[in-house]
Amino acid sequence: MSAPSFAVTYTVKDEARLLPDAIKWHRALGCKRFYIFLDGTSDAMRDWLPRQPDVMVRESVPPAEVRDAPGFMKVMGKGWDGYIDARKNLNSWVAARLALLDGIDWLAMIDPDELLLPDPKAGPDPAAMVRLLGEQTPDIAQLLLPNCDVLPDGKAGTSPFAQRHFQARFPALEAVWRPARKALSLVSNPARVARFDQWFWDRALGDDLPRRLVHPVNGETIPAGYFLSYTSHKSILRTRAHRGWRPIIHHWKCEDGEGETAKTRRARVLHFDFTTADAYLHKFGQRRGNREERPQHFAARRAIGDIALDCSDAGARRFFEQCLAVSDPERMAQLVKRGVVLDLPQVAAFFDREGEAL
Repeated sequence: MSAPSFAVTYTVKDEARLLPDAIKWHRALGCKRFYIFLDGTSDAMRDWLPRQPDVMVRESVPPAEVRDAPGFMKVMGKGWDGYIDARKNLNSWVAARLALLDGIDWLAMIDPDELLLPDPKAGPDPAAMVRLLGEQTPDIAQLLLPNCDVLPDGKAGTSPFAQRHFQARFPALEAVWRPARKALSLVSNPARVARFDQWFWDRALGDDLPRRLVHPVNGETIPAGYFLSYTSHKSILRTRAHRGWRPIIHHWKCEDGEGETAKTRRARVLHFDFTTADAYLHKFGQRRGNREERPQHFAARRAIGDIALDCSDAGARRFFEQCLAVSDPERMAQLVKRGVVLDLPQVAAFFDREGEAL
């Protein structure tokens, strides 16, 4: 039996800063093909991507083009004109169909600022990726990988991905926090939910809570808990199951298909959300026409985005340096010692050595 193969799909807008290195990492991991959909891209990637032999590149797929999609096509096409997530979902479904036709077994639906890490003790090890996918029983249609957000240390690397510190995950604490937060969100407003997040994680971690947010202009505290980004996972789908599954941003939902979802024990998705002040300003600058950033769920995230959009560049950069990064080496070392931060030096080393295997 041949080793399981995998591909990656992206929907991107002006990600020249990230895509070449993201592709480099996943090539080293054994990725067979990249299905990349341009969503308003105007940067150098329009010229660079078509020259890559393992890349399929095209514009976002319009709903009218997909005539053989299953019954939930109307759901995926709804909001296509106004929301990138709707376009991303449709693009991902098309990518899964193309990957199946290309003989590829699994498809990872991730963003350009994310890296798959099948073994936290290694770098981009293709053998580890083969083991991860090969150990899945035939009834598993989707594999969920928890995300770990970068915790920038304020140092400039050779690549946006040349980072070594990431927030750990706490399954037992999250099992208490999630249902309580969800229940509160049904009966209260986002600001109160944010204050609950602050209260919960203050008591859970105390002085080990890595970051506290203060507005750079008015000096007011911005309530925020442990997570400043999404708090769940990304997925890898078995391509032969795709017709009965619907992509919904971070994972796939089984509609009328077959197969089960499994969660990984070791593998992770590393999320390079805020790596530098420039990256922070770029990320939210792209979203000037789509400011909501899920405000009904995450008031702290909305506040972080508003600071990037509304404050001066100097004020936003000061906010990044003082509130989003942990630039004190002793503080970072203490967080690593306490198990709040994962130290993964092999990630930075891969890019600092220009992609050479360790």
